Amino acid sequence: METFKQELIQMVVDITTEVKMNTGRMIFIKEDTIEIKEEKPKKEAKPKEPKEEISIESLTCPKCKSYLLKKGKTAYGCGNFQVCGFKIPFEFLGKQLNDKNVFDLLSKGRTAKIKGLAIPGNPEPVNAKLVMTGEFNFEVE
Repeated sequence: METFKQELIQMVVDITTEVKMNTGRMIFIKEDTIEIKEEKPKKEAKPKEPKEEISIESLTCPKCKSYLLKKGKTAYGCGNFQVCGFKIPFEFLGKQLNDKNVFDLLSKGRTAKIKGLAIPGNPEPVNAKLVMTGEFNFEVE
């Protein structure tokens, strides 16, 4: 540590001597040159096609295939519900089904994965798909 202090003191003495005698070398500070990058032209965004509006009430009942579906207070159901009995509730296993879920059930027979379904007897909510069976009931997959 002592030698470091001595070296440091000697450096300071040498520099001050050079300054006094004007024998030191000149130090130039080079100005920073800023390079301007050419900006690439932005690609034009393709116009997005508007999403198809899902109209469940324009679909026919998958069970009797005779009547259009109607929106009720708690479910979509067959226009001839008293005879046919087909319905899809707005809420199933504690989750609100959106129009996309209902449309997928009607057109594909299954939904995409739905988060947080409260299955009776299961303490934790699960993420699962809803599937329409051949008897037009709904199961969790």
